[in-house]
Amino acid sequence: MLATNTERINFSTVKNKAEYPDLLDIQIKSFQDFFQLETKSDKRENEGLYNTFMENFQSQILAINLFSSF
Repeated sequence: MLATNTERINFSTVKNKAEYPDLLDIQIKSFQDFFQLETKSDKRENEGLYNTFMENFQSQILAINLFSSF
């Protein structure tokens, strides 16, 4: 086995560090937008979880609203 003289490259210090966004903040904002937590139920837009329920369970939701009004 022949020993070769190769130069070692040190990757432990990076000069150009990448800036990463606050991933937790992005996830929290996405969660709040999807569930529309800070929006009153009568003001919610037809998107996110509200849209999912309206598309899949509209007849059940209308029946619940009808019976809950009595």
